[in-house]
Amino acid sequence: MSDFRVAFTYAGKSVFTPRDEQQFEAVREATPPGATLLLTGGPNGTWASILWQRALYPERRVIVLRDGATPERLASVLASYRFDAAISIGDPPPDPGLRSHRDLGGIPGLAGRVWFGELSR
Repeated sequence: MSDFRVAFTYAGKSVFTPRDEQQFEAVREATPPGATLLLTGGPNGTWASILWQRALYPERRVIVLRDGATPERLASVLASYRFDAAISIGDPPPDPGLRSHRDLGGIPGLAGRVWFGELSR
């Protein structure tokens, strides 16, 4: 029991910052529960991609394609899932074939931005 007091004495209420919450909310408002989202990110977006998966679970499924969203890998993933929209994280965000996108702002604590939009079909 004493370990809990030591471990959590200075812990914050959440790993999500207010900016994170605003970005998550923008995606929730634009997609229905049950939506499947593609998330692409560069090497500095790994932590952010994990946060996005956790924040949107279980109402939305987030399929992550990290490091190397090559046309071949992207084609394979697009053939396997029916995506409702995509999130792209990076500096600059890799474009998985967005028809249009909204810039949701920076990534708290990291260089880069978050884009959200509809995939071209």
